[in-house]
Amino acid sequence: MADYQVKCSVMENEKCPIANGDYFIGGKTPSEMCVKAYGAVSTFATAMRFADKTPWENEAGEILVTCPDGFVKYKLERVR
Repeated sequence: MADYQVKCSVMENEKCPIANGDYFIGGKTPSEMCVKAYGAVSTFATAMRFADKTPWENEAGEILVTCPDGFVKYKLERVR
């Protein structure tokens, strides 16, 4: 079974003071990541960790997710 790390990159940040840079999602929640944002991306990131392809991915193998507050947009991609 595959077990990839997933890179979670901040693509847009309108006004969130917490979301900056990249996070790597593996077996643990990134300590510096907002819990609301993690809740939004975790289902998709978990699917990407254990599958070579998911139905939500675009042609480039990326999933775009917006935080529940609507201020930050993230891009998820596998680290191969």
